[in-house]
Amino acid sequence: MIDSLPSAADLKGGLIADGGLIRGLNFPSVAGLNLPGVGGGAGAKAGPPPGTPIDPELDAQFAERRARVAALRSEGPRMLAAGNYRRAAELCRAWTDLELGSADAWRCLGQSLQGQGNHQEAINAFRKAKQYDPMDRTLDAAIDRSQKGIVADFLSRYRR
Repeated sequence: MIDSLPSAADLKGGLIADGGLIRGLNFPSVAGLNLPGVGGGAGAKAGPPPGTPIDPELDAQFAERRARVAALRSEGPRMLAAGNYRRAAELCRAWTDLELGSADAWRCLGQSLQGQGNHQEAINAFRKAKQYDPMDRTLDAAIDRSQKGIVADFLSRYRR
């Protein structure tokens, strides 16, 4: 196959195409082969080193986002464990906004809403967590607790 390719010397003066001569062709050399459009000759630009981001500004934005998610991932559950449900709900909601597919974020939000007595919103958050982690049975128990909380709230409100 390589034998059928013309050499650089054959192409140096130009290439005859459709009856006309194309002059000034410069094909870079790769591993001793002269192939059109491949490799890096003297005029070719070297790409960035491997592992270097193509757009440093975008890479910085992603790094900032990863740091924000890491902070929310630790701070939300910490506030939840401390019993500060309002602050935990704020942090966990911000976490779910950044990491939509995180069952842990939705679970954190559900638990904080449940702690505040917002049972319907908690059920919605637990169901969202269940979509991303269908094998977690603790979510089923949490949904049951919130459903019982809705019934208890109703009975306490309308019981005479």
